Amino acid sequence: MNKIFVYGTLKSGYHNDGFLAKARFLGEAMTMKDFTLLTNHYTGLPYVIKEASYPIEGELYEVDEWTFMTIDNLEGHPHFYCRELVDLEVNNKKERGWLYFLMQDYDNRDVRKNPTGRW
Repeated sequence: MNKIFVYGTLKSGYHNDGFLAKARFLGEAMTMKDFTLLTNHYTGLPYVIKEASYPIEGELYEVDEWTFMTIDNLEGHPHFYCRELVDLEVNNKKERGWLYFLMQDYDNRDVRKNPTGRW
């Protein structure tokens, strides 16, 4: 089993949450390291980049291998987003989970920096 940290459309209540229908929700989570959350002006999609700004807020799920591969495909891993293990705080405990980082260059005119780590 793998643990996936989601911060955008895979979160509960958003349009891609069905991909996690068979996953086990482990809790609200926050990265222990600071990153930057961007939002695309045209699509509304969120991106996390490795620029230190603030902790990113999201949800942590435990997924089976099939779901893990399906999410990799959805996220375009490893060409559009690339996943890396990060340290997270979940229910006042330290956990590790996969976070999908934006890999491609982006046009600054197309994105805005979120003022917080919540999308």
